[in-house]
Amino acid sequence: WNSITEALVTVQSDKAGQYYYKLVKHGATAPKIDTSKAGTDIAANKATNIKLSKLDANTSYDVYVCVKDRDGLVSELKKIELDQSKRPKQEETKKTAPKITKADFSGWNSITEALVTVQSDKAGQYYYKLVKHGATAPKIDTSKAGTDIAANKATNIKLSKLDANTSYDVYVCVKDRDGLVSELKKIELDQSKRPKQEETKKTAPKITKA
Repeated sequence: WNSITEALVTVQSDKAGQYYYKLVKHGATAPKIDTSKAGTDIAANKATNIKLSKLDANTSYDVYVCVKDRDGLVSELKKIELDQSKRPKQEETKKTAPKITKADFSGWNSITEALVTVQSDKAGQYYYKLVKHGATAPKIDTSKAGTDIAANKATNIKLSKLDANTSYDVYVCVKDRDGLVSELKKIELDQSKRPKQEETKKTAPKITKA
């Protein structure tokens, strides 16, 4: 066995020609093999490997093989049992949700625009929701398309048109390609680093020429 779904059998013939084989469930009746079409070349007195791929992990198999020589004469069928006792054990692949490894406030571009940085250990799509600072963590709908995020690569999220008089938190999550969703991560937009709102002082007109 090369793996739980791939096996190797070896065939040798006293004459050169072409070999044919058929895979059946273990214990099934010997099949009929059509040798009217082209088979696969086999040399005389030389061991030839046949690779059997994409086998069902939960099925036991037998292989039936025959050789047709260059005169068109066909050998008897030979049965080869794939030894189930030597088959590798099936490994259970436990799928785990992505993990957000970085969720940081990056800075303010202006009083109404901020930047946050997110990083995930898996590729997928990110989703976020902006809430007032201190509000309860929201529910984020991940049933629709999000925004692509690569694995282990910092991704910037630009938050625009923010109210100048409101403090915010951002909640973010990542959905991987298997549809598994990470835990929510909270990012506080640091109000202490927010640019001050500029007051426009109204001034009377000035006569510059008289």
